[in-house]
Amino acid sequence: MLIEAFAEFKRSTTFPHKLVMVGPDTAAVNITALGQSMGLGENLIRLKYAPDDELNLLYNAAEAFVMPSTYETLSFPVMESQATGTPVISIDTPGARENTGGAALLIPRLDVNGLVAAMSRLAGDSSLRTELSERGLENALTFSWPKCSRETLGILEEAAH
Repeated sequence: MLIEAFAEFKRSTTFPHKLVMVGPDTAAVNITALGQSMGLGENLIRLKYAPDDELNLLYNAAEAFVMPSTYETLSFPVMESQATGTPVISIDTPGARENTGGAALLIPRLDVNGLVAAMSRLAGDSSLRTELSERGLENALTFSWPKCSRETLGILEEAAH
């Protein structure tokens, strides 16, 4: 759906954006071929893998990160995006609200029109991008490995008693 939505975004706007997708194809979907079939051509950039230093550069260069998942309750890519100040577009689920601290452009459900509207809104509204960037950075500060370790240890100690 993200590829379909981005293809519609490109057809219906004049924004110069490109879609960068990182990760392997699935057994059922060849992402590059799907993008080509939807007319994205050079507007779809595929990286089957990116090491952490390259991911950091990608997050920092991105105008937005789109997470069109309805299943994940915790998303490291969303957290990484916010930690770099990249605004996030996500589906409005309890997990996404908690993970993003509400500091994302949340759309009510996963559908092509909603994704296109969110991408268009964020691409055209620099003050919204700035607001989501600042709020996302604040939210990212609430997550850390030391905090995770302390809280996990606390739960384990409680369970042991």
